Amino acid sequence: MAQSEDVERVRMLAERAVQDNDVALAVKYHRQLRDLLLSPGEKAQAGVNIISLLVESGEFVQAESELKEFEKSFGPLMESDPAVRAKAAYFGAVLEMSRGVMDAASEKLRALIEPYPQPDKDFNCRILLALVLSGAARGDWDIALKYSRRMESEGAGESWTETGRALRMAALLQSGKDIAAEIKKPDGAEKAKLSGILSLYALGLKDEALQSYRKLDRKELAGKTSSVFSLWALSLCAIRTKDYQSAALFLNDARAMSRDRLLSLRLGILCADIKMSKGETKEAIRIYEDILGAESSRSAASEVVLKYADALFADGQKEKAMVEYERLVGDKNPETAMKAATQAASSLISAGDFASAERMISRIPSIGSPAAASNAAILYAELHLAKGDYPAAAARFAKIAADFPELRDDALFGQVKSFYRSGDFKKTMSTIRERKDDVSKSRHMQELLFMEAMAARRAAGRDEAMRMLDSYSEKYPNSGFAPEVMREAAEILVEDGRYREASAKFSAIAAKYPDSDVSQHAVYRKIGADVLAGDFEAAEKTAVSMTEKWPGSRNTALALLWLADFKRDSGRSADAEKTYLKVKGGFPGEKDLCAEALLEAAKIAVSSNDMDRGFSMLDELSEKFPEQPSCQDAQFFRGDVLSGRGDYEKAIPFFMKAAMRKPDSPVAIAAYGRLGDCHFALSTGKDREKMVKAAEFYSKVADASKVPVDFREQALYKLGRCEEKLGDPGAALARYREMLASFDVDWRRGFRRDTLWLVKAATAAMKIYIGKGDADSLSEAEKLYADTVAIAPDAIGQMRQNLDAAAEKHKK
Repeated sequence: MAQSEDVERVRMLAERAVQDNDVALAVKYHRQLRDLLLSPGEKAQAGVNIISLLVESGEFVQAESELKEFEKSFGPLMESDPAVRAKAAYFGAVLEMSRGVMDAASEKLRALIEPYPQPDKDFNCRILLALVLSGAARGDWDIALKYSRRMESEGAGESWTETGRALRMAALLQSGKDIAAEIKKPDGAEKAKLSGILSLYALGLKDEALQSYRKLDRKELAGKTSSVFSLWALSLCAIRTKDYQSAALFLNDARAMSRDRLLSLRLGILCADIKMSKGETKEAIRIYEDILGAESSRSAASEVVLKYADALFADGQKEKAMVEYERLVGDKNPETAMKAATQAASSLISAGDFASAERMISRIPSIGSPAAASNAAILYAELHLAKGDYPAAAARFAKIAADFPELRDDALFGQVKSFYRSGDFKKTMSTIRERKDDVSKSRHMQELLFMEAMAARRAAGRDEAMRMLDSYSEKYPNSGFAPEVMREAAEILVEDGRYREASAKFSAIAAKYPDSDVSQHAVYRKIGADVLAGDFEAAEKTAVSMTEKWPGSRNTALALLWLADFKRDSGRSADAEKTYLKVKGGFPGEKDLCAEALLEAAKIAVSSNDMDRGFSMLDELSEKFPEQPSCQDAQFFRGDVLSGRGDYEKAIPFFMKAAMRKPDSPVAIAAYGRLGDCHFALSTGKDREKMVKAAEFYSKVADASKVPVDFREQALYKLGRCEEKLGDPGAALARYREMLASFDVDWRRGFRRDTLWLVKAATAAMKIYIGKGDADSLSEAEKLYADTVAIAPDAIGQMRQNLDAAAEKHKK
């Protein structure tokens, strides 16, 4: 009787310690309980409880030691009692999972429930939970989905059903399957529960979901496994829509509620993953370092080290990242080594370090892993894809599909991606349609269909493209690609001149996917559609709303620039200047746009004859934004204004600055021409040094490799004029004839352009021939006149009198 009372007392103390989350005390009382109990079965259960507590608290080293002691103490019982044997196997597999040995652990767990489940439903669900988490850790969301569905239907109690449902939702989200087909919008009562909120968020009803979540009593959620996994699923919903603020809220609440140290660790890793997704790489690195420095994370080190190395790589700390990768590549566990080598190669490919990537891939076959050959094959294919060698990549992916049936899905995806990136959109579409059965089962289905719709946008007619894009939006509204698909459909409407419909669709994108990267751009494009529709009031209203919602955004700056352009073109110069200056002052991070806006404002000031204010703005542009392309345009513009006023000496330095900034650019070529004009004007026909200088600049234009043909012909004519002034009519005549020949070739090919420089060159050449006065020269002049008068009869008519007079003089 006394012993019985001791047992009950210790059991109560153990239960209280568990409730208080005092693991060390709970383990102590369970050990006392194991010593007090007489029945081998009850002793074994106490031992199981000890291992379970240690595993949940993250004390994996102690748990492993305890499991070995358990197997030694209860060996005979394990042989005779399948339930005890199963629990030992379960904890062995869970401890392997904690070391990152996922594949082997998963096989052991599957063996416990397939083909027959455990009779103890609660224990069966624990095994299913471990399998779901194993699948999630490996990114195998189809496996996670399979076992979460079994857990949900097991009937082991409401908590397990809710946990299974939450995990099913998470797996659906991550596998890219159609969520709407599996869930319904919750009713009023269900909306007040965490499961209902998860349904709302998954269906895209974010605001309604968050409103309901704020009303929940956190105390009622605490201590429930289902709550933690529902919050995890909610965070995945938020991450999927790039709502990182909500994701962090859900994860922090989940971590506060979780008593499972391993699960808490995984949630902490996900927090760091969110930081990576937001581009907060240094903060992610800090979290990973904190996790790696914690005692409880040693068992999960390989997974965290991999993520840590990825973060270092993304932060530009390549050498430090490679040290971490190499440490894991040398791990004795082939699975760990394989993951590290694969991830290192992928990181190097993404960074464009193809030589190092190839060396890393070449090491993979020597790793003693069954997946070595297939991993190396897929990485070589990805390497060719990244290099832009699309035919080789497509061929490799096709061979992978034949050699490695387990990679058939990834091979199909890679092959289609190769066709798509190469610009072979017809092949992209035909491959997807020929393999429609495989596509429908693919875990990449939504992205494959996205590429098909986008390929149709480029290779099919607009009607078919619009039909496919709209169909995608309707079928997969929660896809990560849906906003981009809707934007493409809106762009087709713009191209068709259906501006109001386009505006409505751009608005729909922003309303439906407010957290998407596409949202801002859609609002910006809506402004353009409204302007083209003539609805300037709506355009201006939207632009103002952008400045309020996204005050520092590049899209907002672009929207204001667009609006300013249309104000200027519609005669509202004062308003336009204010808008340009608003861009210059309100977006310090967008230096190129600030410089462009300042230049346009300066042009308006100059056009209103306020030279001092305009030049002051140009000085500010040169001082604040010397490296921006608009600075070159500003130098040219200032030179243009000064030369237009006859201030050639003042204009020359600005044209020189524009030319020297980027000597081969179109602006530089134009600046050389204007420098020639300035020196020619300053020579007044007498200053030989300035005339030579003018000829040098005209030669730069004429000899440039990428000069527009009309620029070149103008330069040839002006160069001829310089050579005439310098007393070399023969050289001048050669320039004129070169210019006339260039024009004649294009004219015969059907290319029409202004005849101004043709007439000038022909007239100048005929004057030289007439000046010579001999019969051959006059004959050449007549031929030249006949060729030119056929193209520009009115402009060349005056030369007829000159030719007739010269011919009469020659007769005398």
